[in-house]
Amino acid sequence: MKPTPELINLVDKCLDKDISRVEMAQLEELLENDDALQYYMEIVGIAGDRQLALDAGIEVDTTPLSNNPFKR
Repeated sequence: MKPTPELINLVDKCLDKDISRVEMAQLEELLENDDALQYYMEIVGIAGDRQLALDAGIEVDTTPLSNNPFKR
């Protein structure tokens, strides 16, 4: 399957972290299709280590456990 212009545009916006919530919902809906998901995974693989907008909202505590004030 050839990716649709909509899918290409939304994946590009996602990679550039320039995607709205509405567009993200559209992308997620499109990715329910196996061919669209395969295209997405191929492009993400090409993009390498770039953090995706899909992951951008996740905050991770990187404090080492030995320095964690909550550790007893």
